[in-house]
Amino acid sequence: MNRLRAHADRLRHDPLYRNSGHLMMSMVITSGAGFLFWQLCARLLNQHDVGIAATLISSAMLLATFGLVGMDMAVLHYMHRWPDSRGETASTGLAVVALTTALGAIVFVLGARTFVPSVRITNRDGTTAGKIELGSGAAAPDVELYREQANVLKTRDQFVTTKAISIMTKAGTPSDSDVELAVDGTMVIDTSNHRIYVRSGGRWKSVAVA
Repeated sequence: MNRLRAHADRLRHDPLYRNSGHLMMSMVITSGAGFLFWQLCARLLNQHDVGIAATLISSAMLLATFGLVGMDMAVLHYMHRWPDSRGETASTGLAVVALTTALGAIVFVLGARTFVPSVRITNRDGTTAGKIELGSGAAAPDVELYREQANVLKTRDQFVTTKAISIMTKAGTPSDSDVELAVDGTMVIDTSNHRIYVRSGGRWKSVAVA
């Protein structure tokens, strides 16, 4: 018992173990508080607001991780080695972290529209209708998907895949200029003449719909 007590006293007075214990307690408290925070958000807020909050918090955590540049571990390592300059060591660490975090935040904000693709989900009537916009970060979205009613998905854009069929509708005979990507396998439904066109061998071939 005395040996265990002596070992515990040594660990309690060792700066490395003491500071490491504080970091572990901080991680446990932060994780528990984060769990309760997201539980409340999921019950009190809608999906749109929760998504925005999650994106902002994840971005802030990413910037904070890069901004630390290992200074948290460095301060723990050197603080007890330089007892006469603890204040200077801590101030230097804070200054470095503040500078790197500020630079990272500026780069992130200025470059977000360039390297972060835009995905926006908006509700138009608050019930079954909605719109999903997918883009590359420009002002206008590249693709818009609409949920006009239950079990109906609609888009104004051409749907193209490399392994299957691309389908669109048009009133009249289609041509290559009517589609954004004229490839074999593209299917067009002629709503005025009641025909189905398929591009095959570089030509549009059709069949009448009875």
